[in-house]
Amino acid sequence: MSCKIIPHPKNYTERKGFLEIKPEYLIETNDFDREIHAFSELFDKTHGRFFSAGENGIEIRVDKTLNQNAYKIEALKKCIVTVSSGEGLGYALSSLLALSEKSENGIKIQKCILEDAPECPWRCLMLDLARKWHPVPFIYRYIDLCYLLKINYLQLHFTDDESYTLPSYAYPNLATPNRNYTRDELRAIDRYANEHGVTLVPEIDMPGHCGRFMAEYPEVFGSHGIMSASETTFQALEVLYKELCDLFPNSPYIHMGGDEGVPHRWLDCEPSVAYMKEHQIEDPIDLYGHYVGRMTDYILSIGRTPIVWEGFFPQNNGCISRDVIVVAWESYYQPAPQLAEAGFTLINASWKPLYIVAPWTMWKPGDILDWDIRMWTHWWEKSPAYNTELRVPEETPVLGGQICAWGDYLKNYESNNQAIQEEAKCVKPRLAALAEKTWNIKGQYTKRSFGFALKKLEELLEKAGI
Repeated sequence: MSCKIIPHPKNYTERKGFLEIKPEYLIETNDFDREIHAFSELFDKTHGRFFSAGENGIEIRVDKTLNQNAYKIEALKKCIVTVSSGEGLGYALSSLLALSEKSENGIKIQKCILEDAPECPWRCLMLDLARKWHPVPFIYRYIDLCYLLKINYLQLHFTDDESYTLPSYAYPNLATPNRNYTRDELRAIDRYANEHGVTLVPEIDMPGHCGRFMAEYPEVFGSHGIMSASETTFQALEVLYKELCDLFPNSPYIHMGGDEGVPHRWLDCEPSVAYMKEHQIEDPIDLYGHYVGRMTDYILSIGRTPIVWEGFFPQNNGCISRDVIVVAWESYYQPAPQLAEAGFTLINASWKPLYIVAPWTMWKPGDILDWDIRMWTHWWEKSPAYNTELRVPEETPVLGGQICAWGDYLKNYESNNQAIQEEAKCVKPRLAALAEKTWNIKGQYTKRSFGFALKKLEELLEKAGI
């Protein structure tokens, strides 16, 4: 029997037979209550037995010489888990869930010795909550999915032309009726994600993708197809991003969008023309860099790290702090090698094979297994990555990769729930492949063996109701 954990552990030695253990744990510290609780909840869903403290189950030991994200499992005469931090313990317990099977007296685990740690610090899924409404229970299911696959970031695309799904004290009309989340719901989601080792990355997208802003507050945000550039607009955005911080206290990041705006539309906007004149900006493309730079500087000033889509132009690079993280996706505005040469830290969200626009386009999990974090490709003939591979040097700071699940065409389904369920079917196998290729950059599965592991994962997800 070969290992079927996704992502594949770094070192796995299988021994003959199974180890019977009770659904209990033994630990001499209370530092890991959060991780134990998260594991116990999911264990109860998958096995119908809630984990509790005891002496005949999993023994958790602390070894501070281990890296904080590393863990060891020795399941021979008894089950011993060794970690140095809560992060490592979360990964270890996720692996134990994948290893565990029901037995007459508790659970059984294939006897093995396992040592493991991730290679990429950024392993992410993005959900589009603005184009297609996702009821709250679905978001919790995705957090559980991330936990089981050791995906440590979940980006939530809250705003777009179709809807604004956040609450706001300052601009209450922004919230789209029947398609917005309450403060209590968002704070509970943030807590649950934090308990399960998943960091949320909330996104308010601008200066493009801003139809809802303009529809409700044109006097503040403009009405010319791109968010106005004026002191009134910038001050309003600062208020909204500050509100976002209050809603997501456990996230060190804010994603501010920054892509697919049309700069020349500012020339038709009187407040923006006046702002350009006041700040001696002659070219609207230069205003784009000023816009992204000003807003990311503000996000840095309130103690969060800003993330942007690849969407600004080479002439804008001097306006934008190198503390900003850039998600390189299209290789159109600036190809990844050019962004890397300019000194930006990157996240790989290469449209091909990491975009899911269900049911219109997506790539097979095997295509993701052939990808790596320093490689960008595209299906679009206008992209420099069209029918070729763009690569960045090994020394380039690429944090990892992310799957982006966009809702552009989910409206074509008969019901909202059907749309979200069909999207989830597309996401699960592809996110599993991303988990493998960001945990193990070179990958440890063949496409055939990954298929067997994926089948085992699907059985676990079904038990967990994911």
